[in-house]
Amino acid sequence: MNGAMTEFSAGLNAPSLPAAITPGPDGNIWFTDQGTPSAPKAIGRITTAGQITELSSGLSANSIPGEITPGADGNVWFTDQAHDT
Repeated sequence: MNGAMTEFSAGLNAPSLPAAITPGPDGNIWFTDQGTPSAPKAIGRITTAGQITELSSGLSANSIPGEITPGADGNVWFTDQAHDT
């Protein structure tokens, strides 16, 4: 709120390609990580203390997480632009 910005990167998959970001109903910041062909795709969470956790369990090998938003049900929802190869 005071205009200060803090950058967090410890905990990101390498190489990482964060795409969308949203405040979560849990008070954390959530984001999508589209990764690269050689890096995993994931849904990430940044806590108010700056701890980053990336979650990829349940995503298919072809997943490309896109947009992300908090839902009225208290969950975080995201689009997946997965495609068959």
